[in-house]
Amino acid sequence: MSIFPPLVPILKRKLAARNRFGERIHLERFKVLKPENRLEPPALPARAVAYLALHAPRSWSGQFLDYDDERITQPAQALFGQHLQ
Repeated sequence: MSIFPPLVPILKRKLAARNRFGERIHLERFKVLKPENRLEPPALPARAVAYLALHAPRSWSGQFLDYDDERITQPAQALFGQHLQ
């Protein structure tokens, strides 16, 4: 399994992206969600990555997967539990 390393620069570019009117879009959304504590906890993608590292089928090799895909979240919750700390 490999984690796509350029994810952080891509996210930074997306956060700084502007719509056709020149307004920052993702950065403004982040600024609203963060203070309201409405961002997903980092344990969600971490649990998915841990599950994939341990139990991903070989047939998924080379695929791009979303951490919130039910094929990942359900068995990950069964393995590691529902509660996040």
